[in-house]
Amino acid sequence: MIVAPLTVLLPKFGLGVDGVFLAEPVSNAIGGLACFATMYVTLYRKLGCGKV
Repeated sequence: MIVAPLTVLLPKFGLGVDGVFLAEPVSNAIGGLACFATMYVTLYRKLGCGKV
């Protein structure tokens, strides 16, 4: 879902052909951050982690 738009948009922002190859790692980073944020919001706070 994220790779296709990035493959089209990144070359238009001055990255040229390198933007096509950067689309994959950028989408992996976005997906990883989304997973971390979701797990943090749903589990971490409910488990009471971080409370001293």
